[in-house]
Amino acid sequence: MLARSLQAWQESEALRRALIDHAPVGIARMDVGGRFLSGNPVLCRMLGCSEGELRQLRDSDVTDPADLLESRRVREELAGRLASRAVLEKRYVRKDGSSFRATLTVAPVLDRTGQVQSLVALIEDVSHHEDPRERAAEVQESLLPSGSPPLDGYELAARCVPAFDVGGDFFDWYVSSPGELTVTLGDVMGKGMSAALLMATIRSALRAGSRARSLTEPLRLASDTIALDFEHADTFITLLHARLNQRTGRLAYVDAGHGYTFLLAPDGEVTHLRSHGLPLAVLPGQTYHEAVTELRPGMTFVAFSDGVAGLHPALSVSLEPLRDILAGIRTAEDAVRRLTRGAVHRSAQDDVTVLALRRTTGQRSSLTVGRSRTRRRVSPN
Repeated sequence: MLARSLQAWQESEALRRALIDHAPVGIARMDVGGRFLSGNPVLCRMLGCSEGELRQLRDSDVTDPADLLESRRVREELAGRLASRAVLEKRYVRKDGSSFRATLTVAPVLDRTGQVQSLVALIEDVSHHEDPRERAAEVQESLLPSGSPPLDGYELAARCVPAFDVGGDFFDWYVSSPGELTVTLGDVMGKGMSAALLMATIRSALRAGSRARSLTEPLRLASDTIALDFEHADTFITLLHARLNQRTGRLAYVDAGHGYTFLLAPDGEVTHLRSHGLPLAVLPGQTYHEAVTELRPGMTFVAFSDGVAGLHPALSVSLEPLRDILAGIRTAEDAVRRLTRGAVHRSAQDDVTVLALRRTTGQRSSLTVGRSRTRRRVSPN
């Protein structure tokens, strides 16, 4: 028992380390006085120092003098539990004396008694972008896959249409092992840079755990990481994470509070694959359960975000509208096109994202990616 517990702890720690090391932004942990306890490689490159040198510094040592008072005020508010999270823009000073502009998102980390133990910070260099929203859009764009995985006998298609410059939806896919395809569709509550950073964090956590035997372990790690750093940030992420055995058609999946997941049979019958878990970051230590279905020739696995229900309001009442929308589809791309029809020209605040995986009857696979290239601003009424 002890050996198994130690192995599980080591595996979780390895996944967490991989998540931090490969994140596309700087990540730091500081004590309440602003002294750096650790920093990831991206942050060290930003500041032009080693991790050992970073641990000898305080936040005030790398902050432009003009931003010291604001930076200190934010840190004191978080340490005193007067705020659950803070976002500010300030200038950082590198080891060589040069500086750069960055967006800082910082939140308290609490111990078991509810006291502030330390602070965790996400630092995004925006010095080369006049508008931080442009950088957030680039982060979101980079999360969407662009390459075609090697598939035989399957079609894969997806499209993401954000309601604003930067949305909270994303999808992902990759070959996790020979003959095995992993797909993900997520919906982050929120927009802008914070949503993009959460998306990047979740994607990194899931990919870091791609070789885990169970689908539930990467989700548990991702959920614990978000719950720890954003416990009081009033946010959560719904997620559908699935793994396909290409030879047998066995499709294992974990639904973390998502709910919009369906299986379409060749005769048009639609089966709702019910949710089996809470969204990520709702409760620390929450568990998830893996379910299994079979994707037989002619069947299509479809997952979409709640923005699709906004396009087709009748879907919140029954499955009949979904049967009508998908009646007679012949390709995965056809399913995506029908479900996202009208998304670009609508006036709404919900992103629209659809992913479809279809098993064909022996022909070679195909793939269509509809990336979120259509950026437009929709102002709430």
